[in-house]
Amino acid sequence: MTLGRGQILLVVVVALSARPTAALQAADDKPTCGFESCHETKEGLVNVHLIPHSHDDVGWVKTVDEYYYGLNPSLDTANVSMILDSVFQEIKNDPTRRYIQVETAYLWMWWQHQNDAVREQYRQLVQSGRIQMTGGGWSMPDEATTTYQALIDNFSWGFKFLNDTFGPCGVPNIGWQIDAFGHSRETASIMAAMGFQGTFLGHLDYQEHDARVKYSNLEMVWHSSSNLGPRADMFASGLYSGYIPPDGCCWDLRCGDGDIGKNTEEVAKNIITYVKTQQRSYRTKHLMMFMGNDFTYMNATRFFSNIDEVIGLVNGLQKNGSLVNLLYSTPSCYVRAVNRADPSLNTKSDDFLPFVEDVSTVWNGCYTSRPTLKYLERLANSFMQVLKQLTALARTAASRLGPLDELRRALGILQHHDAITGTHRQHVSEDYVRRLTAAVDGCEGLARTALNALVAGAEAAGDEVAMESCPLLNISQCEVSERNDEFVVTVYNPLSRAVSHYVRVPVREGDYSVTSLDGKLLAAVPCRAPTWGSALPAQLVPVHAPVLDLEERRSAAVQEVVFRAADLPPLGLRSYRVARSPGSPRSRLPPVADTSIGNGHLTVEIDSVSGLVKYITSHGTRIPVQQNFFYYLSRWDDGAYAFKPRTPKPLKIVDKATFVVYKGELVEEIHQIFNDWVSQVIRVYKEDDHVEFEWLVGTVPARLNGRNVVSKYLTGLQSNATFYTDSNGREMQRRVRNHRADFVLELDEPVAANYYPVPSRIVLRDEEGGLEFAVLTDRAEGGTSLAHGQVELMVHRRMITEDYKGLGEYMNDTQPARGKHLVLCGNATSDQGPSLAARQRLLAEQGMLRPWTFFSPGGGWPAGYSHRFSGLRKALPQNVHVLTLEPWGEGTVLLRLEHIMESTDDPTLSQNVTIDIQDLFATMTVSHFKETTLDGSQWLVDVKRFTWRTKDGSSGGSTPKPITSGSLVTLGPMEIRTFIVTVK
Repeated sequence: MTLGRGQILLVVVVALSARPTAALQAADDKPTCGFESCHETKEGLVNVHLIPHSHDDVGWVKTVDEYYYGLNPSLDTANVSMILDSVFQEIKNDPTRRYIQVETAYLWMWWQHQNDAVREQYRQLVQSGRIQMTGGGWSMPDEATTTYQALIDNFSWGFKFLNDTFGPCGVPNIGWQIDAFGHSRETASIMAAMGFQGTFLGHLDYQEHDARVKYSNLEMVWHSSSNLGPRADMFASGLYSGYIPPDGCCWDLRCGDGDIGKNTEEVAKNIITYVKTQQRSYRTKHLMMFMGNDFTYMNATRFFSNIDEVIGLVNGLQKNGSLVNLLYSTPSCYVRAVNRADPSLNTKSDDFLPFVEDVSTVWNGCYTSRPTLKYLERLANSFMQVLKQLTALARTAASRLGPLDELRRALGILQHHDAITGTHRQHVSEDYVRRLTAAVDGCEGLARTALNALVAGAEAAGDEVAMESCPLLNISQCEVSERNDEFVVTVYNPLSRAVSHYVRVPVREGDYSVTSLDGKLLAAVPCRAPTWGSALPAQLVPVHAPVLDLEERRSAAVQEVVFRAADLPPLGLRSYRVARSPGSPRSRLPPVADTSIGNGHLTVEIDSVSGLVKYITSHGTRIPVQQNFFYYLSRWDDGAYAFKPRTPKPLKIVDKATFVVYKGELVEEIHQIFNDWVSQVIRVYKEDDHVEFEWLVGTVPARLNGRNVVSKYLTGLQSNATFYTDSNGREMQRRVRNHRADFVLELDEPVAANYYPVPSRIVLRDEEGGLEFAVLTDRAEGGTSLAHGQVELMVHRRMITEDYKGLGEYMNDTQPARGKHLVLCGNATSDQGPSLAARQRLLAEQGMLRPWTFFSPGGGWPAGYSHRFSGLRKALPQNVHVLTLEPWGEGTVLLRLEHIMESTDDPTLSQNVTIDIQDLFATMTVSHFKETTLDGSQWLVDVKRFTWRTKDGSSGGSTPKPITSGSLVTLGPMEIRTFIVTVK
C-alpha cells in the first residue's frame, strides 16, 4: 500500500491486520504493527523496556560499501549485511522478540540482494511489529550543519522506500537521533510535522545532562518553534548513559562480555541495581535499557539468547518481591507507555547545541571540518531541487527517473552525522565525493531531456539541444564556455518569485557580447521562430590571480564575462547567447586607483595603507566594519570533531593586504591578497544591496600544530553579548555569550563553548541604535561573537593531531576552499520595502536554492524552441515558496508550500498568505490533491499525535488540521504544508 499511488494510507498507530505465513505466525495468530504489537507492562513495577538495536554509521572509518560487505576488516570488523541477515533469522524464530531498524540506506542495500521469499517473510515481521522502523531517514542525519530542506529530503526518501515496501507498518513515528552531535530545534520541528510522537537525544552538554539527571528532567516537552506553537511540540527523552548496554551485557562478536553462564545471580543483581539508580532520573515507572551498540548483532543468536536469559532471571525474582520487570520493547512502545503514565514534564525552548562532552571538549570543529565537501553537498542539493522541478514540470516518465533516485540516495548518505560533518577518514571522504559526483553527472542527461521537453514547441524537430552544467564555476572553470566562441547560457530559477541573478562565465581572452531573446514571456508556450535581441550590458573581469594558481584547476580562462539575468521567471528559465567578437581582443578593465567600491545605495571603503575594509555604508547608514583573517593554533588533542584552541585569542595572519580595484558597469571589485595561502575578492554588484566577500583559503600550513582559520568582522554595533544564528536555515536562535538557558555554564574552553553552527547566517543587533549586521554563508560554518560588535566565522581547518573520538587518523585536509560571505547591514526597519530581517531571509533563500546555469555549445537555437519558460502561472508572493515539487508516482507530484518568514521578521511579509493550488502550474492541471504529513507518507487527516501534561501549563502538543475542501491553502509564518497532487 503506497500513498503515492492514491491508496489511503493508515496512520502508523493504527493496527494493520496481516496474514502471516505459518513460519512467522505469532502466538496469538493476530500479528499487528504499531502500538498493538507492544508487550504488556506490569502495573506497580518498574518496567524496563529492552531495546535491541544496532547503530550502523553510513560511512565513518570505512566507506558505506566497506561497512555493508564487511570489507577491509583491518580497519573495522563491522559487516552490516551480516547484521541484517542474523537479525532476520533470529526475529522470525521467536515472536516475543523485538528489534528496531534505523538506517534505511543499509536496509535498501540488503533488500536488493534478497529473493521474493525472504522479502515476504521480512514484510510479515514488519507488519507484526517484531521489526519496527525507527528514525527512518536514509541516514541518521547531523542536526547542526544540515539545512532543513536536506533534512526533509533525507527523511522523505527513506520513508518513501519504507512505505512503498512495507505499507503503513513501515513508516516510523519516533525520532532516533542517538548519535547526532547535539540537537537542533528545527530537526524536532520537522519531526513533529512528520507526525512523530517523540524523539531520543543522544548527545547533550554534559553539564545539562548532569543537571537533568539530578532533577529527574531527562524527559521534557520541547517547544521546537516559536512560530508554530503546540503543533511543533515534541516529547524528547535524553539518554541516561548513552545508547550502550549496561556493563557485562553486550554479547556480540565485537563485544568482550562473556555469556551469562554460571554467574546468573550476579548479572541479575547488577541489572536491578542499575535500574534502581537510573529510575531516580525519570518521572515514571518506565525506563529504557539499550541492548546494542555500534554495528552489533552480527551474531544475533548469541545476543538474543542472552537477553532471553536475562529477562527470565530478573523477572523470576518478582516472586521474591522484586519490583523490576524486563520486557522486549521498542522506542515507540516506550513513548506510549510514558504517555499513558501521564507525567508532568518540564519544557525546553532553546536547542542542545553545541555538544560539550566534558570540561575541555566541545564538538564544534565539525561545524567547519572539510569545508569543500560541505560546499559540494550544498551545490548538489540545489541541483537536485532543480532537477526535481524540471522532471515534475516536464512530466518525465517514472521509468526514466533512475538517475534522480541515485542522486537522492547519494545526498541522503551525505546527511549522515559522520559525513556532512567531515568526521570521517580521508578515503571515506573521497568515496562520498565519488558517489555524489557520479550521481550528479548521471543526472545531466535527465536534466537535458526535461529542459528540452519544456522549451520545445510542436514544430520543434531533430535531436535534443545539448545542455550541461559546469559545477566548477566556483573556481572559474567551464569547458563549454572556454572552448567555444559562441555558446548559449540557460539560467533556471528554482524560486517561486522572479529574481535577477548576476551570471559569471569563465572565458578565454577576447571581447564578448551577450544577447537575449526579444519578445514577451510565454508560459509553457514556445516561440515559433526565436531570434536573438539586442546586446545586454556585459563586463569582463579578470579571474582573481590566486585562483589561477590553484593546482586543482584545469582551465585556460583568465577572465569572466559578467551579465545580469534580469527577472528570471518563477520555476522558469531564460537563455542568453554569449559570443566572442572577431578581430583584436579587447583588454579587460584595467585596475583603478581607488579605495572604495559601490553602487547607488551601497559603498565599501578600504584603508589605503592596510588594504583592509574600514566602512560599509548602506542606504545612507555608515557603519565601521573591519574584516581580516586570523587563525587559532590547535592543542595536542584537537581534531575533526572538537575545536580546542591553544589560546583565547586568534593570531592575525597579516596586518596588511595588497589590493587591486576594478570598476565596471555591472560590478566593482577589490582583489585582496593576504599571503600565499589566503586571498579574497570583495564585490558590489550594480543592483544589489549586499556586499559579497569571496574568500579563498589554500592549503593551510600545519607544522607543530593544526590551524583553525577564521574570518572576523569587527563592527561598531553594541550587541550586548547577544547574537543570533539560524537553525538549519530556518528559525533564528538567540545566543548569549557564556550563557545557557537551562543550566549554569562553567567554562574551561571560553572560545569553543561559544561557537555555534551557522548553516545559513549569523546576525548582530544593536537594539538601541536600530542597526543590524548579518553575514550569510554558502555552506555550514562554525560561528560566534566573542565581543560586542564582532562576528567570527571559521572557514577552514587542518589538523595534524587527533581528538581521540574513534577516527584513528588526523583530519589532514589539504584541499583549498573557496566560499562566499554575503553581508547585509544597516537600519533594521525600512519605510520603503521589506525590513532588513526580511531581506536577509530572501537572500538566504536564494543562496540555499540558487539559480542553476546550463551551457550549450554554439550560438544557434533550433526553430520551434523557446528561450523563456515559466512553470508557474504567476509569481507567488515574496513570503511564499514552492519548497518541493517532485515526481511522486504515476500521475502525481509531491508539493510543499512554505512560508519563509518568521512572525517577527516584517510587518507585511510576516502575515498569513493564501494560495490557490489549482491556479498554480503552467504545464499541469490539478485534478485532485490531499494533504499529508511533511514527509508525504501519511494522510494528515489520519494522524493524531500525543499530548503531554507540562508544569508550565502549555498544551504540550497538538495535531494540525488538514484541508478537507476547496483549493485554497493558507500559510502562517514558518509553516510548511505538503500535498500529493494528481495532475494532468
